[in-house]
Amino acid sequence: MAALDVLCDLNVIEQSLVPVRPSQVNRSRGGGVQGQESAFMWWRSSFSTTALTQAEDALFQSVMARIGVSSDGFLCHDLFRPRPVLAVAPLTQPTATLTAIAARTVSISGGQVGLVLSPGDYIELRDAAGGRVLNTVSDSVTIDAGGVADVALDFPLNTARFVVGDVVNFERASCVMKRVQPAGRNYQTTSVTCSFEAEEVA
Repeated sequence: MAALDVLCDLNVIEQSLVPVRPSQVNRSRGGGVQGQESAFMWWRSSFSTTALTQAEDALFQSVMARIGVSSDGFLCHDLFRPRPVLAVAPLTQPTATLTAIAARTVSISGGQVGLVLSPGDYIELRDAAGGRVLNTVSDSVTIDAGGVADVALDFPLNTARFVVGDVVNFERASCVMKRVQPAGRNYQTTSVTCSFEAEEVA
């Protein structure tokens, strides 16, 4: 089985999507402070729905049963920003091909000509095993007339995970998450609202 693509079916009205990169702070005897961040980061998200009808609640509960910790998870993207902020419509060429990779830079070819990537835009890398890594763009760049660009990233990548030829995606850029808490339910007279939390899995 593969991760479910169900997020847009859940009537989500509120979402948080935050990067997690643990750090350790050490204080020396002289009072100085030194900090060290972990090498790589992951994503954490929380969701709340609109008021659901009985049919919508039934679908929600069915999805919750299929995205728990023992499942293959679900694809999570930013519902508010599903594509680069300067793209006014769904991308005609949402994916590109990885041609080179460094810790905080990826080079691509075959991208949508003229697409402008802005700081904070999401970028997804897919490895050969079908895994997905979500990152964000750190510097503005425009994909040139040959479909080529060098894209600087906010967070370091595990470069050993990817090879030339892997897919890079800019539309609904996602990572795979699993639900980590039982779904909350708030009953009203004629409807119910629900919420849940999830974290990225490797």
